[in-house]
Amino acid sequence: MRAHVKLNNPIDLTHAQYLGDLALAASALGAVLDEVTRTRSKKGDRRIATLETQRGQLVEILSDIPTATILATANHQIVLYDGQAAAFIERVGVARLKTSVFDYLEKWLHSGCSGSDGCPGQLAPEDYLTSHCGRIYSGHIPGFGAGSGSTLMVEPLK
Repeated sequence: MRAHVKLNNPIDLTHAQYLGDLALAASALGAVLDEVTRTRSKKGDRRIATLETQRGQLVEILSDIPTATILATANHQIVLYDGQAAAFIERVGVARLKTSVFDYLEKWLHSGCSGSDGCPGQLAPEDYLTSHCGRIYSGHIPGFGAGSGSTLMVEPLK
């Protein structure tokens, strides 16, 4: 019961004296559970810190590329964008993760593909995209394979 309610203070053996060896066993088990929980939490914190560092490094690398870069899932949800992409996105609205690229883009101008209809398959290089604010961008959208997401790389047309 203590494990389910996540109590981490030790069992008071004077109150559990009538349970005999069961009280000692429960107390020992509780101590082991507390130690495992603390260790797992520390490992999780280290993993999260490592992932955040790697994400920051990736954003820096992407920011060195002279085009706006957005990584999206297969269902068009934004999972990462660089500084140039943030500027591109913020011309339309607030830059956010876990939102659809179609919150910012109106349509793709290639082979009759529109953003509201979704785009079957991968798009060819040098597509043209229209944002909700009416600006037109040239873009390249390489995919990661069927159903695996894509990288949207855009730059404004001059």
